[in-house]
Amino acid sequence: MKPTFIVKNQTISIDYKQSKAEIIKTLININSLCLNNLCNNIKVMGSFSKYIINKLEYLNAQLIRIMCSFFLKHPKSIDKTQVKRILIISYLGIGNSIIFMPFIKNLIHFYRETEITIFVNNGLLAEIINKNFDTLDVVIAQPDKMKLIERWNFFYQQRKKHYDLFICNFLGIKKNMVLLALFCGIKYRIGHVFKGIKGKGKFDFLFNFPIPIEKKHELKFNLDLLAPLQIKPIYTEPIFKINDYDFDVAVNFLKQYKINFKFVLQVYSSQGPHKSWRQYKDLAERIAQDYDAIFILVGSANEFDYIENIFANSKVNYVNIAGKYSLFETAAIIEKSHLYIGNDSGLSHISACRGQKTISIFGMSDPQRVQQIGKQVYIIRKNLQCSPCDTLISQNYKTCPHKNCLVTITPENVMKLINELIKK
Repeated sequence: MKPTFIVKNQTISIDYKQSKAEIIKTLININSLCLNNLCNNIKVMGSFSKYIINKLEYLNAQLIRIMCSFFLKHPKSIDKTQVKRILIISYLGIGNSIIFMPFIKNLIHFYRETEITIFVNNGLLAEIINKNFDTLDVVIAQPDKMKLIERWNFFYQQRKKHYDLFICNFLGIKKNMVLLALFCGIKYRIGHVFKGIKGKGKFDFLFNFPIPIEKKHELKFNLDLLAPLQIKPIYTEPIFKINDYDFDVAVNFLKQYKINFKFVLQVYSSQGPHKSWRQYKDLAERIAQDYDAIFILVGSANEFDYIENIFANSKVNYVNIAGKYSLFETAAIIEKSHLYIGNDSGLSHISACRGQKTISIFGMSDPQRVQQIGKQVYIIRKNLQCSPCDTLISQNYKTCPHKNCLVTITPENVMKLINELIKK
């Protein structure tokens, strides 16, 4: 007799004569339908409703865990001779991706004959990786945004590729990526786990080669993903390539301004106001008192108007190029200028790894984990009792009423460091 489930007026049966993939698909569909049905029927409002849904999602993760224990292999060591195809999950921002590059470079170096596919969450990240590594198969994969039939078709296509090794950075550990690894039956699974971190780690069970996230820089615990492969990293520096065309664009742009000093300011962080220092206009006016300078304001296209509004009434000499140049052209402009000043952001990571003098203003972020890496990186932050509040353990910045970690940093604090750097 076939086990039968009735969910939302749908009758679903499990036929054990089906293939393993078909059985997994059926179980996952039942699981998802049950969870969605329960969540949709919760009428309690407010925080208690969220509490119930969180508990249901936890139970959902446990059901997936049971499926993984039945349908996935759990070898204790990796036979390198069996690793012919590797799948990497890299759902990262620009800054995180730059920190992740040394891991990718080491993996490519030691697995030169292996077919490596990397899933990314947007086109810009795909372009960054392609520009650095032309041997990878980079796929923009967003199963969360796919309709159910489209998602299963995507899963089926990936299953046909017969991946041997699955590697997942801590930012890519999402439900659908876990289901993908389960559905594809990938034998070796390396990934970051949140063991001991409250409220995290509901999918830790997926990895038979778990890498604990420890209190150290993100670059280091990314390189730790190589340990189960017995790879000792030989590349440990962030990477961001810029080609000759981008430099030509930068040189042609900068030669328009016959001014002694060219300062690049990143006025607004794409992560939002909780990462954005609000006193760049005052800083620019203070710098202009001592230096013959032009201020090049950088950012994305949707930040242009915001930046323009801040500097609209300023008497300083500035040019707003937010969204006017590609990320790579902007990076070249940063490198060819005299000094970069910005928030904790992707552009700050680019400036640092390209060797530019980089002043990075930190507020809620944890510099121990995400500080920019480079030979000329200078961090300005206030060591407040409540800071950092954006960590792997907590995200209290979302409810912070004062943002004192940023408010208490003054233009004079930054100016003092600028003077020291220009004198060098």
